[in-house]
Amino acid sequence: MTDDQFLTGRTISHYRILEKLGGGGMGVVFRGEDTKLRRFVALKFLPEGIAGDPAMLERFRREAQAASALNHPNICTIYDIDEVEGHPFIAMELLKGVTLKHRIGNLPLPLDSILAIGVEVADALDAAQSEGIIHRDIKPANIFVTERGQAKVLDFGLAKVVSRSSGETLTGGATGVDINLTSPGTALGTVAYMSPEQARGREVDARSDIFSFGIVLYEMATGRQAFPGVTSAEIFDGILNRAPVPPLRLNPEIPAELERIINKSLEKDPGLRYQHAADLRSDLQRLKRDTDSSHRVVPEVASGGVSGVAVTAVSAMQSNAAPRVSSAARPAHTSSSAVAAAARQHKWGTAAIAATALILIAAAGYGVYSIFRRPAAMPFQNFSVNQVTTSGKAALAAISPDGKYVLSVQNDNGLQSLWLRNVPTASDTQVVPPSASTYASLRFSPDGNYIYFRKAQNTVNSDYNLYRAPVLGGTPQTVVRDIDSEVTFSPDGKRMAYVRANDPELGKYRILTADLSGNNEKILLISSSPDIPTVLTWSPDKSELALSLVQPEQALGGIDLLNIDTGKTRRFETFNDRLTDELTWLPDGRGILALFQQAGPDFSRQQIGFIPASGGSPQPITRDANRYVTLTVSADGKAIATVQQKTTENLYLLSGAGAQNAGIEPLFSEGQVVGSFDWAPDGSLLVSDGPHLTRVSADGKNRSQLIVDPSAGIFDIAPCGNDHMIFSWAFHGGENVASLWRANPDGSNPTRITNGKLDVGAICSPDEKWVYYFDRAQRQLTRMPLDGSGKSEPVPGSGVPNSFLSAGMALSTDGKMLGYVLSIVDPKTQDGSEMIALLQIGDAAPRLLTPHPGIARGGLQFTADGKAVAYPVHENGVDNIWVQPLDGSPGRQITHFDSQQINFFRWSPDGKTLAILRSHSESDVVLLQETKQGPN
Repeated sequence: MTDDQFLTGRTISHYRILEKLGGGGMGVVFRGEDTKLRRFVALKFLPEGIAGDPAMLERFRREAQAASALNHPNICTIYDIDEVEGHPFIAMELLKGVTLKHRIGNLPLPLDSILAIGVEVADALDAAQSEGIIHRDIKPANIFVTERGQAKVLDFGLAKVVSRSSGETLTGGATGVDINLTSPGTALGTVAYMSPEQARGREVDARSDIFSFGIVLYEMATGRQAFPGVTSAEIFDGILNRAPVPPLRLNPEIPAELERIINKSLEKDPGLRYQHAADLRSDLQRLKRDTDSSHRVVPEVASGGVSGVAVTAVSAMQSNAAPRVSSAARPAHTSSSAVAAAARQHKWGTAAIAATALILIAAAGYGVYSIFRRPAAMPFQNFSVNQVTTSGKAALAAISPDGKYVLSVQNDNGLQSLWLRNVPTASDTQVVPPSASTYASLRFSPDGNYIYFRKAQNTVNSDYNLYRAPVLGGTPQTVVRDIDSEVTFSPDGKRMAYVRANDPELGKYRILTADLSGNNEKILLISSSPDIPTVLTWSPDKSELALSLVQPEQALGGIDLLNIDTGKTRRFETFNDRLTDELTWLPDGRGILALFQQAGPDFSRQQIGFIPASGGSPQPITRDANRYVTLTVSADGKAIATVQQKTTENLYLLSGAGAQNAGIEPLFSEGQVVGSFDWAPDGSLLVSDGPHLTRVSADGKNRSQLIVDPSAGIFDIAPCGNDHMIFSWAFHGGENVASLWRANPDGSNPTRITNGKLDVGAICSPDEKWVYYFDRAQRQLTRMPLDGSGKSEPVPGSGVPNSFLSAGMALSTDGKMLGYVLSIVDPKTQDGSEMIALLQIGDAAPRLLTPHPGIARGGLQFTADGKAVAYPVHENGVDNIWVQPLDGSPGRQITHFDSQQINFFRWSPDGKTLAILRSHSESDVVLLQETKQGPN
């Protein structure tokens, strides 16, 4: 019986244990009830197996003793420490909310949150330091943010108490126990927040906590770790020898003063750092006051002072009113007579008059300059979120100009339909009945009388036509044929713009405009660039189109502006760490709303942001764990319609035969993220959640962390015999690429073997000589020697005319045949079909195998005997595994799931177990409606 089972429901001392809240290596936390005082508490127990470890017990007691010595609103209150039947526990304050680690995610926090949390944590550190307590483990995971936004410092298990009179260490210090407690190599998360003196193993004082808290402030301001690295050595090198990337470079929206505060906290030399947490708190409080618009004060004119007059003049110009002088400062003479009188009393009077005039002119000029250079006001700083649909099956959405209607696509059992919701009455009308169609680009016409949408004309969704229908009902009519982008309307409602590729010339695309009926088509731009812009939005002044770019030059994303009159483009903005998707200009022209993805482990978590008309990176409007797709805004700019997507995924193991899968349980507990996996030769699993690559036994236990990169993403893992593994590593070292890496089975000696922008889906040949992968930037199947000794090359014979790779790649167990899924399009009819290409290595071309018509994009694998291929099939909204013989005989379904999709699957090396990564998404239309005040 586990400790969890043993404890739940029991009464320990006078605490009744109600339920487990969570746990980790250093503690298991339960919600409990104090039966004496009738209050709910958090009960922290040492985990099973380490309760008898003297070092762990000492750390546990130290946490209770150090925290209980402090009575502060920003430190978690300790009520009691006790031990019952060999179970030591701490009773503490029960908090509701999330840790700062979860609050940050990988996105910067709003400035007001940074400062509010910063002031409270600095105050808590000041209180601790006043009692001679040094925390020594300040990091986001040890700072809790309650539902009311209050910060609470947790976990004083590594604390050191120093006599305030003599500076003598009372607990901890250089004892053997302390060395065990602080062993820096045991917890990478802790290593990343150490001070230089802590990293060197030297004696630390209160300034060490200030350095650690500086790292936390940096992370709150940028969404990134100050000193990222794969190994402890890399992180230590950063802490000891390198300055972090300037926060303003990563987040231009923070004030320069905050960067100064962070930099002073991160001084390598403790003597140059803040000496007391109180000083750091004061600077944060001062910045909080100065940036709080409700507390800004315009200075009045000081009596007889030129600077006071100048400030008043600037304030007046900014408010479009005449300067006002307070009665206390009003001179007895007019300003001209006062200046003349002063001149008569001083031999430099003329110079004084000239200087005064110049100062006034400069002040007035600055006032004018500041009006035109004032940053665009951030929209949707406060907004409400209203859920429009509740089916969980929404795919797309658009809002009408007047904000009264929302058009959506509902995806049910593989059939899509269009629905119109009247927002005020919450009534729904079906516009287009369910069919096996794929829709895109929902829009209302500028006058609100028509709906527009794109509809796929073939099964591989490579060819779309644009349709329109009256809002109040009617048969959709074709408006434009062969359209390869979103559609955008001119502000006057007379024209629309879109992109068409490969027509009439292959390898070129055109940006076109037409009237709203699709007639009078005109060419704005013809380009041979391989990166076709599929997202565009018309500026409110009618002069330009904004085009979203993918990986322009060496950047991750960017936006170009196309001049409607000249047909010339100019670069509006380049994003080194963000990629934009949908764009829409705000009607008042102050900037662009965008869907964007942030470089890092949560790259797929697309959010809504704002880009000012003056340029800059997208400033987050939404900051949550969901993904947002589609983006339209009402004509008044006050409401956004989008689809909010919530996805859960988990790994399942079942019989290699696949038949027995009813009621199977996921391998990991709820909340565990699995983004990628494969089997290791010894039968264990290589699993990545993005920043962490871990080896796990097939029962889900015995985890061993192999590689950690908090600011990057690791995916598409594959074993290469017993000596190596390969994987794609995105954003490693701050680079905006996903290249292939080779490492030893224990994660050591990671070595980069490709230099592409987007190298994915790698697999190794059985003889461990070749790595086959897909170079998405060049759109071709590629291979290179595993040892990195040669150059990459296209896989000979793999190309098929008028096709593109669509689902995955696999090698037969003998390494002689390469399989991959292609979408092949007939250039004459534009009809498309999915085919499995089977390339015998060394042949000039593959042979094509017709798969099940429902073949889905969840990977491909050869069976162990090499006589068949397996792949997921999507039918009635559900994915299952289909095995298809290579000799053309009928295939068969081997799993029988009744829900969820299949992201990836792999048989174990012995073929006895089938591992499947399955996911489920709930997608609903939501309205973000701007409010004047209140939290979002």
